[in-house]
Amino acid sequence: MQATITKIIRSDKSKDGKPFMTKDGRPYTRVAIQTKEHGSKWLSGFENFTTKNWTEGQEVEIDVEVKGDYLNFKTLSETGKMWKELNRQATEIVNLKKAVADFMTGNGMPQADEDEFGVDNKEEELPF
Repeated sequence: MQATITKIIRSDKSKDGKPFMTKDGRPYTRVAIQTKEHGSKWLSGFENFTTKNWTEGQEVEIDVEVKGDYLNFKTLSETGKMWKELNRQATEIVNLKKAVADFMTGNGMPQADEDEFGVDNKEEELPF
């Protein structure tokens, strides 16, 4: 989903000052954001190549997951972005093919009783 960041906080330490560490001992930075779409609710995620330069007011693409009372977000990988765009384009092609097929068969084309000048085209009413 597209979301607009209204507030962003980055932290590499817990409230008691201890550094955040993964299970295997690597340090990490937590990113918390508020968005227009979620109001005052905070969404929590991790800093990575994509989130590192996020700023307030920026529109971002995120996946949101509800975990009890908490909202977590994650960014789409480059591969995920590629598949999303590929699916969008495939859907557009299908819609265009359908529109062309409808046009070629006359479906969906309004049949006018008058020509572009407002003259009635019904043969039985023509004077000649």
